[in-house]
Amino acid sequence: MLFRNTVLLAASAALAAAENVYLRVVSDHNEVNGNTVGFAHEGAGIDYAFLGTSPQSQVLDYDVEAHRLYNHEPGLPAPQNFEVDGEYVSVSVQETYSNIMFDNLNSLLVNGSADGFYACKDTNDPYNYSKDQYELMWYPPHIPAPSTCLDLTLVRDAVPSASPTFTAVSYTHLK
Repeated sequence: MLFRNTVLLAASAALAAAENVYLRVVSDHNEVNGNTVGFAHEGAGIDYAFLGTSPQSQVLDYDVEAHRLYNHEPGLPAPQNFEVDGEYVSVSVQETYSNIMFDNLNSLLVNGSADGFYACKDTNDPYNYSKDQYELMWYPPHIPAPSTCLDLTLVRDAVPSASPTFTAVSYTHLK
């Protein structure tokens, strides 16, 4: 029993040490420049990333030491790891294999690079949200993005001024 309490206490301390992160899009394409990022349920324990015009992105937690970005909303049974898996960007209960960091300009780096992020429509996502909404996708250098996709960079946004909770203006119809 003592061991279990120690493990739970250590896990709670790690979550408490994480910093809140809000992501924003920087792009030469006006359609998506300045957009925020939110996550919509697409499968068992998987929420895909979508762009929207909400004043604030969905809050994520960043563990600087583990180079891990994750969603730990109240009510979730376990944290969901930010992951790029194939072309899809998501938060998921699956183990993460991406090394996440931020450079000195606050650009999000996946495995050391800020390149590869795109806003795409009609991505064949399970619930077809991408018919009307830009989905955040990631294409590694050896896989070219579709010509209809818009290149972008994700940056760590400033801490929100008023409300600490995410107001999903653009994402409410997705949940």
